[in-house]
Amino acid sequence: MRCASGNSAHNHEYLLNMITYPDPEELWKVTKARLDAMTNEERRQTLVDAGILTPDFKPAKPYRHMFAEGARQAKEAAKQAAAREPESTDCSAE
Repeated sequence: MRCASGNSAHNHEYLLNMITYPDPEELWKVTKARLDAMTNEERRQTLVDAGILTPDFKPAKPYRHMFAEGARQAKEAAKQAAAREPESTDCSAE
């Protein structure tokens, strides 16, 4: 199921999906189902083929800012979640 950006059959299928599912939500459902059916290696290779990741699976230059922003947001969300956790109510020390 590997998806290669230079694959004309893949490009044709993508365009057909755009026509068949003009609603972005419906298109996302179809796309997500395809992604969910892929192995992790197939997903990584799809990102490499699309030019989003380099062959060593690092963000390609045009996308680095997105990965950095995503990491920043994840770190902030984890920090906020930790701040919301209630303090321990362990009464065994009393």
